Amino acid sequence: MTEGKAFYLLPEVNYGKYPGVAASFLITVSNQPKKTLIDKQIRARLDRLVFASTDQKEFSNFVMVCLNMAEADETHRWIQGLDGVERVRMDLIKETILPTEYLDREIEKHLQLCQSISA
Repeated sequence: MTEGKAFYLLPEVNYGKYPGVAASFLITVSNQPKKTLIDKQIRARLDRLVFASTDQKEFSNFVMVCLNMAEADETHRWIQGLDGVERVRMDLIKETILPTEYLDREIEKHLQLCQSISA
């Protein structure tokens, strides 16, 4: 269902329980063969990877727990230096915010619509 774009699975992580800093790296690579190689290189190097999304055509997102800001900055510089990387944006994560109330309302509306159609 995720591949069919029916659902997007997102992890709900309590970053406050991890020591260090959670960093998200949004990486832009327009060359598809290079992007595939870069994604593999990043997965192989980041040993405290929490989340990865690499199925988009021109960008990937990796979230890792870094021991400190120096490691986050070093990782950012390393990714930026990979052949084919056009841009890297690093953001720090304090918490995961999921719009569960909105999603619950939308699902309920859809279910009600389906029930009225089938009645």
